[in-house]
Amino acid sequence: MILKSPAKINLFLNIVKKRNDGYHDIETYFQFVNLYDEITLDIIPGSKIIFSSSNDRISDNDNLCVKAAEILKEKGAIKVVAYATHAVLSGAAVDNIANSQLDELVTTNTIPLNEKASECFKIRQLSIAETLANVIRRISDEQSISTIFAE
Repeated sequence: MILKSPAKINLFLNIVKKRNDGYHDIETYFQFVNLYDEITLDIIPGSKIIFSSSNDRISDNDNLCVKAAEILKEKGAIKVVAYATHAVLSGAAVDNIANSQLDELVTTNTIPLNEKASECFKIRQLSIAETLANVIRRISDEQSISTIFAE
């Protein structure tokens, strides 16, 4: 099954304060773009199951990625990897990931990892520096940015 999730570009993000519930109050400005993420659940020959989602709410105890990993492992999945474009790893998020059935969380460096998250063997962070530099250059040169994301 494939679901489409609309994309946006955060042009501004300011984390104002951390709330008592573990989330943050933020100020943000974003632009929707004519792109989308796909949430896909596929069974691959050889009983290998890969679940991926752009769900960034990893810190919830009721997080769907963590629950999906548990169910997939119960059903025989060998490896479950979650992908989050902008993971807010606040509160008990790192402990939830470390103690979950997720084999790996792959995220971007749009939010720096704290020390605990950096040390968690299940969390891998990818740099967006080159992509962001290309977007800024293209906008400055009044070129389309859509071709960057079409690959």
